[in-house]
Amino acid sequence: MAEYIRESALQSKVVQPCTEADIKEYRTLVGMANNLNQLTKMAHQDGIIYLYSPLVSLLGEITNTIREYKQGTNKKKK
Repeated sequence: MAEYIRESALQSKVVQPCTEADIKEYRTLVGMANNLNQLTKMAHQDGIIYLYSPLVSLLGEITNTIREYKQGTNKKKK
């Protein structure tokens, strides 16, 4: 355990605290993840063919949100 803690301390990076925008994007992703879980459960019950359109739409939103977050993170580093 001591070795793990020592390695973690030596290899870790210091991360800046989250901004309000980061927290908002995080909450958005959490909500989308919940929606995805619910759609997955429905797909198992009703069949995926009925949920294809909502799934594709939600996955597109998740992808866009992650892309925007990464672009914002990259701007902060510069």
